[in-house]
Amino acid sequence: MANIEFGAEQAGNCLVYHVSDNGIGFDESYNDKLFRPFERLHNDERCKGTGIGLATVARAVERMGEDVRATSSPGQGAIFYFALDRCRSRDAAGSGR
Repeated sequence: MANIEFGAEQAGNCLVYHVSDNGIGFDESYNDKLFRPFERLHNDERCKGTGIGLATVARAVERMGEDVRATSSPGQGAIFYFALDRCRSRDAAGSGR
């Protein structure tokens, strides 16, 4: 049965969100392909889709001045992390924009 969890943790001045699942996971050596449009890591029947979902998420988060990243292992699910309030630039500059 699929299990998806959502949460957030304070990291310095930032609230970092995470979404985790218990899906089939992926090999992190392919992380550079994960957020590119139409770069699918799995081609079997268990993973239907067009290959645009994570690319769309990454583009939206990047437009807010942040990064999205993922950790995973094959067969162990995945965790996706992101922030939405320009934490990177605020923390780097030390200002409270």
